[in-house]
Amino acid sequence: MSTEVTLTLSDELYEQAQRWATLMQRDLPEALTDALTVVLTPLYTTPQLEKPIASLSNEEVLALATVQMEAVQGQRLSELLAKQREGRLTERERPELLALMQVYEQLWLRQSEALAEAVRRGLRQPLTQEVQLGLPAAIREVMHEPPHLASEDVDELERWLEP
Repeated sequence: MSTEVTLTLSDELYEQAQRWATLMQRDLPEALTDALTVVLTPLYTTPQLEKPIASLSNEEVLALATVQMEAVQGQRLSELLAKQREGRLTERERPELLALMQVYEQLWLRQSEALAEAVRRGLRQPLTQEVQLGLPAAIREVMHEPPHLASEDVDELERWLEP
C-alpha cells in the first residue's frame, strides 16, 4: 500500500535531491522515498557521533580524527556500490546502500570535525594548504583510503559528498 504525498522543496534542496537521484540512477520520487526510508528506519547507529567534539579528551579527539568505517560495513558498502555500478542492485539492497552511505558521510564529517579540533588544540599539524576540511582530497589524506573500500568506491562516495 502506498500514499501519495505532495512536498514543497526549496530550490537548493530540490537541486541536491535531483543530483542525488542522478547519482543513485533513480527518478526523483523514488530517490526521495529511498531517503525517507533511510532516515526513518536507520539500519546502523553510531553512538559516538552524538557526543560533542569539544567535550572529548585529547585521546578521543585523536582517535576520532583517524577513525575508519568498520571493516564489515566497508566491505558491504563496497559490494553494494559495485552492484549499483553494474546495475544489479536490488530494491531490497537499495535502502541498505543508502544507510551505509549515510554512515560513511556521518563518519567522514565527524572525523573532519575531530581533525579540526585536534589542530585547534595543537595535537597535530594542520592539513596541507591544498587540502581543506570538507573537500574530497581531505578524505584521502585523513582516511588513507581504507583498505576495505576500493578506490572506485571512495571516488563514488566523494561524488556523493560533493556540495
